[in-house]
This record gives sequence, structure tokens and C-alpha cells, in this order.
Amino acid sequence: MNTTPANETAAADGVTRLADYRPPAWRVTRVELVVDLDIDATTVDAKLALRRDPQRSEPLHLDGENLQLLELRVDGRVLGAGEYRLDEHGLTIPGARNDCTLETRVRIEPANNTALSGLYLS
Repeated sequence: MNTTPANETAAADGVTRLADYRPPAWRVTRVELVVDLDIDATTVDAKLALRRDPQRSEPLHLDGENLQLLELRVDGRVLGAGEYRLDEHGLTIPGARNDCTLETRVRIEPANNTALSGLYLS
């Protein structure tokens, strides 16, 4: 899971090159996953312990595509719609604090994933 926003210097063709790599602003120090597999609608509960690089100030950003966000909590508190941004590329939480715990529940549709990345039906 990449916790760094897409690099602005990445090639127009969408390819990320080693020369464009930057260490992430946020580190995932612990992960707990509960996955309820189903061909049509898989549910994933994730609990991430996160730590920000003290030299960086970027907001927390998690890459993710073709996910339906069902629940979102930071340190046990449900976030309101104005406290995060969700788009086709991922989730951004500007107010996330250092040493926080992020909990998400998402729905994935493996049978409809034709990108052949992530969880898909083969």
C-alpha cells in the first residue's frame, strides 16, 4: 500500500520510474486485515497504525482504485464527509495526526475487476 501521493514528475504515460521515487511521508507500522471473500462483493476491514515522517508535511494519502468506502475512522472516531477526500485514485485525510490508527471497511468486486491488479477473478 503506497501512502504517498502520485509523484508530479511521473511520466505522462502513467509509468513511475525509479528516478521518480520518494520515500513515503507516512509509514504503516502495523496492519490488521479481515477479508470476507466473495466473487461479487468482497469486504475488507483494515486497521493501520500510521506514523508520519517528522521531516514531511503531506497529508495522509492511500492509493486505491475501484473500492467502495463503507466505513472510515481515525483513532476510533468516524470521519465526516468534509474531513477526507475520496476519488478514483484513493483516499486523502488532511487532518490525520502522527501516530494515529486508521480503520476502513471497503467493498471490492473481484468479478468486475478487469485491470488484473488487486483482487480479481481469474
